[in-house]
Amino acid sequence: MRAFSHIADLVARNAEILQIPQASDPVRSSQGERFVTSYSCISDLLAKDLFVRKDPSKGVIRDLYYNGSGDAELMDYRKVSVIDFLEYLFDQTFWSRTVEEAKATFQHVYINFSHWVSKLRGIATVNSKIITLYSARCSAKEWTSRRWHRTSAVQCCHLQPLVDKMIPIYFDDPALSSGDLNRVSQMFVSDKAGKNYHEQNLKLVTRTHDSIQCLSDLPYIALLLDLNVEPRLNVTFPQNEPHPVETDRCLRIYAS
Repeated sequence: MRAFSHIADLVARNAEILQIPQASDPVRSSQGERFVTSYSCISDLLAKDLFVRKDPSKGVIRDLYYNGSGDAELMDYRKVSVIDFLEYLFDQTFWSRTVEEAKATFQHVYINFSHWVSKLRGIATVNSKIITLYSARCSAKEWTSRRWHRTSAVQCCHLQPLVDKMIPIYFDDPALSSGDLNRVSQMFVSDKAGKNYHEQNLKLVTRTHDSIQCLSDLPYIALLLDLNVEPRLNVTFPQNEPHPVETDRCLRIYAS
């Protein structure tokens, strides 16, 4: 069983312990979006925590929920290889599903998040002049870098189009120039739940979109998770260098 499916099952069976808000009909009720977002955020974080532990015990949910050892919590702040993590999460054949250049591109890339922070405004407003002067000074690169150094991922606001979460990714590549602002990019995650597939929505996620505006010369990742349909996994990466490079140098992952 793929870790993605296993973790989804773990979260579903331990919803009460994890304090996930419930809904009588998660797909259609007024609580549905809150349920899906909470479910997905916990699943993503749990996947990372399980990955660093490699061989968790059968009571892993309770062990993670409360562990008397402070040293054990340090494991949750360990940076994780994107290549290894995606293989763990989806399948050992993950990288063989797309062009060879994809794996080479993300060879020195890492994620590292230990908690979620909620955003009250849209992603693109980090550069907006209509909000506070402090926020107006913050570029997309700086915003992402801050999240990386604080080991936090972002849960987007309710009205954010296209994506629900942003996980910072870091290029620890010796060939890149020094300075963290030139080494950060993003993994954008969109959560869906319903009776129909939403794979066609994945192509709409671009960092040049007016609601996102996180431009960078570095590649990024767009992941769409369909939480209530039959299993499917598709992975794409552009074979040719797009022009300009920041438009669509994107690893696109559809998983259900």
